[in-house]
Amino acid sequence: MRFRKIDVRLWCDEKFRKLTPITPSGQALFLYLLTNPNTTVIPGLYRAGAAAMAEELGWKVEALIKNMEEIIEQGLAKADLEARVIFLPNAIKYNKPQSPNVIKSWIMHWDEIPECKLKAFAYDILKSFIDTLGEGYTKAFYQTINKPYAKTIPNQEQDKEKEQELSSLREDIGETASSSATTNCPHQSIIDLYHQILPTLPRILNWNKTRQRYLQQRWRENKKHQDLDHWRRFFEYIKESSFLMGNTEGRDGKPPFIASLEWLVKPNNFTKVIEGKYHGGRS
Repeated sequence: MRFRKIDVRLWCDEKFRKLTPITPSGQALFLYLLTNPNTTVIPGLYRAGAAAMAEELGWKVEALIKNMEEIIEQGLAKADLEARVIFLPNAIKYNKPQSPNVIKSWIMHWDEIPECKLKAFAYDILKSFIDTLGEGYTKAFYQTINKPYAKTIPNQEQDKEKEQELSSLREDIGETASSSATTNCPHQSIIDLYHQILPTLPRILNWNKTRQRYLQQRWRENKKHQDLDHWRRFFEYIKESSFLMGNTEGRDGKPPFIASLEWLVKPNNFTKVIEGKYHGGRS
């Protein structure tokens, strides 16, 4: 079988982005899942949100979810959109680690994958393949990769799990179809900005439904908030506060307070921040 290398930075290339956008289809989405910038050194396993992927492709969220359903039905990928985890089970077969040291390099990305059933499923698939490569590879895997807490999916229950997965996607399609493009909050894009601009603040490992609701509310409540440039400026503004950045000594010997994204987007906290409470009154 012949292979070709594709640099994942292709999706960020200015000239490439100026080309006619890819029409929504199952094949187009699968190629994106194989090559997009969210992919890591762990074959086929990475974090990616539906809204962020749709935004990057120039698709509506419901179109992305519809084509994701088609890919899942064919067994080419699995997705947990709530945990924002994508897994392509066959990727390891075509991206075999070249040495045990390559497996050891997986550790940073593995720890960033939220705990969920899909992560546990990926663990079993990766482990089964690595076990065929020899003792050195197996030893590196066990030393590096911690088994997830979530229950694994027995073989006899995989068909049932797939149907539940598709049912969840169909519910998402119904939810997004009722929303306009401007009210579909690009959660992952905002999280990416938060990590980029505020790398010393707590990292987001599980953007659960409660956290999603807070951010969605902030996005919808004001048209000014429905712009990624607004969130970039907001996070830059956070950097200017010693208190929010954890650079103010805590009271009574307690550790300093450090703001998290969840804390920042809660209604009362968000209002206090933009009104300048933590910036000497400068909004």
